[in-house]
Amino acid sequence: MIKKYSKYIIPICLVLLLGTQIFDYFVNGEFDITVIAMACFLTPVGIKGLNPQYGDSEQFKFLSKALLFIGLIFLSISIYITFIG
Repeated sequence: MIKKYSKYIIPICLVLLLGTQIFDYFVNGEFDITVIAMACFLTPVGIKGLNPQYGDSEQFKFLSKALLFIGLIFLSISIYITFIG
């Protein structure tokens, strides 16, 4: 029973992460860019968990690399803002 629902855990957590950040942005006018970077890093894993057949396609590989690049940019900006700026 647990194995049946385990593929939904990461996508649900990603939706909750992004939902709380959107809510925080509308309420306080700010959001945590580190959480957005983490969502970028985990999105390919969530997609592959839901549909494993997508893992071998060229579009998925491009999406994974693009989200990794975007996540690294967001993480770099977050580190710069936190420690330098």
